[in-house]
Amino acid sequence: MVYCLTMVSIQLSANALQMVLLEVLSALSFNLDLGYRFQHNRQQC
Repeated sequence: MVYCLTMVSIQLSANALQMVLLEVLSALSFNLDLGYRFQHNRQQC
């Protein structure tokens, strides 16, 4: 019983960690994309 609960909590925390990592990664890629576009637009001027 305790083992089962431990496995479930580990699974839940792993899922939460995955969600957080995905959020961070998408935010980073979004910022990189913005920075790249800014550089690109500045070169065109």
